[in-house]
Amino acid sequence: MRKLCAVMLCLAFMLAACQPTPEKQVVIQKDMEQMIEKAQKTPGITQEAAQGGLRERLGAPQRYTADIVDKSGKFYFKADVELTIPEVDAMPMAWVEAANFEQDMVTRLFDALCGDREMYEATSIELSLMRINARDTITKGLLVPVWSVYSEDSNNYNEKTSVLAVNAIDGSIIDLQTGY
Repeated sequence: MRKLCAVMLCLAFMLAACQPTPEKQVVIQKDMEQMIEKAQKTPGITQEAAQGGLRERLGAPQRYTADIVDKSGKFYFKADVELTIPEVDAMPMAWVEAANFEQDMVTRLFDALCGDREMYEATSIELSLMRINARDTITKGLLVPVWSVYSEDSNNYNEKTSVLAVNAIDGSIIDLQTGY
C-alpha cells in the first residue's frame, strides 16, 4: 500500500506542470522619464476645474481622522488633524538626485535651520514612567509611560540629563519645565 501511494505521489509531481511564462510583464516598472513626459503633456486645467481648487480636485477632506488598533490590541493610533492644502492650481515637479554635501554647505544649512539654539547629542533613550502634572496645579497628576531622551551633561562629567520626554501613549512632547 505504501509503495502504491509513493508511486501515485511521484506521478502526480511529475505530471504537474508550472504555469507558462507570461508574454507581458506582470509587474510594470515605473519609468520616471515617461511619467514626466506624461505630466508635461497633460493639458492645462479647465476654467471650471480651476474654480474648485486643488482640495476639491483631489477630493481631500478638511480634517483627517483615524482610529487604528493593531491585531494584538497593544498599539493604538488616533489622529484628528486639519489638512492644509495650498490654494494653487497645480503642484510643481522638480528633479532631485543624491549628492555629497561639502562641509561648508552643511554648516550653512545648520546655521540657517538651527541658529544659536543649544543642541544635544542623545546618548540614550529609555522607556520609563513620568508624572504628568495637571495644567493648573502641581498637586494633581498622572503617571504615564514616556520615552526619555538623555544627553551627557557637559558640566557634570558622566551625569545623564533628560533633554526630551515623549508621551509613549499619544506621542506628545512633555515640557520638562512645567511637567505637562
